[in-house]
Amino acid sequence: MATEDLSDIAERLVSRAEAFRTTTYERLIAALPDLAILFSATPQQRHYFLVPVLEKLLRNTPASGELTPRMQRIIAQLGRDHRKFRVPVHVLPEFGRIINRGILDNCADMSVGHVLGAQEAVSKACDIMASAMIAEEHRGIPALYRAEVVEVERRTKRVSVVRVVTDRPIPYRAGQFVPCNANLIPGEWRFLSPANPSNPQGFIEFHVRINQRGRCSPMFGLARPGDVWWIGNPLGTLAIPGDRDVLMLAHTHGLALLRSMIFDLAEQQMRVHAHSVLSAGDSTAATAVHTPPNVTLFYGAEFPAELYDLSTLMQLSASHPWLRVYPCVDSPDNPYWAHDTTYSQLPTGLNLNIGSPTEVAMRTTPPVHAGSHSALRAWRNHDIFIHGGGDFILPARTRLLDTGVDPARIHTIPLG
Repeated sequence: MATEDLSDIAERLVSRAEAFRTTTYERLIAALPDLAILFSATPQQRHYFLVPVLEKLLRNTPASGELTPRMQRIIAQLGRDHRKFRVPVHVLPEFGRIINRGILDNCADMSVGHVLGAQEAVSKACDIMASAMIAEEHRGIPALYRAEVVEVERRTKRVSVVRVVTDRPIPYRAGQFVPCNANLIPGEWRFLSPANPSNPQGFIEFHVRINQRGRCSPMFGLARPGDVWWIGNPLGTLAIPGDRDVLMLAHTHGLALLRSMIFDLAEQQMRVHAHSVLSAGDSTAATAVHTPPNVTLFYGAEFPAELYDLSTLMQLSASHPWLRVYPCVDSPDNPYWAHDTTYSQLPTGLNLNIGSPTEVAMRTTPPVHAGSHSALRAWRNHDIFIHGGGDFILPARTRLLDTGVDPARIHTIPLG
């Protein structure tokens, strides 16, 4: 039965995703062989997102193939992001024709109107991508930033802190993430969250999880000073929306993105205070000019040694009364191969909280609601940010929704 959108075409492509992706790549390289160097050497990684993107496009496009304004915005952002691949704009029409040939090959037995609608949607999407790429170039926005690794700290067996300096400042906002590529693995990208706000010096700190079985992970997490990375333009819309108090739930390297937002609040406070002092000449009066919202961070890990940035957070909390940090661990004991460091050591008098960040938060009353009988009820008045792996984010979000938290107050970005 025909559908009002192009979901039936999407479902067919998803059911044949591997063959569709492989054939599309082979046809593209046959038509434009010079593009081969731009793609991953690993077959499984080539055009990995092609079918998921087509699925999203077709499921949200009417049978006519006319893209909705929302989908046009999504596709334009996709075009801007594709500049990092250094794909020439003029190849996009040919790419669209190759995709449309694949749609016809796989859907010839389906509704002719839907096949034509899907092909129209793909053609329009390629046109929008090309226009967005050209507009970015005309605005003088670099497609890529060159970054040199200047420092690497192996904080734990599974997490490294990597610091880079870019050839020019990247105008990202705290809460965004950036695509990164290492020279040693051309054509393969990994999305990383800066752990510090953007700055004129182009200094960026990344917290990288090391997966020894992954292809890209060791290249980033085991980087060495002098290595060259390429960084694309920032993505993401996560931001603290107002002056409401904030609850943050972070697990392991998911801390990085939230850490950037916390440091940004601290820097905003410092900038406003400094400006007020210079303007009024009275530091006492300036102190009350700008106070960030109260931020309560539950920072969790599997065991104590994996709290790889605890000391930094506790130092920041000690000097900024609006920030409170609760360290949480699944187990109070380290495995035999993990050891506490100066970065993970607890300050004297502070105890670890046993349980996931979500579990600990659910039994902890916010300091400003100390008289409340229900921690759950008190958190409902906060903007809530969750960051970590999908196996952490989804249960945390579900738990919060079950307690009656407004879904609009919960902000997440899945982290692989």
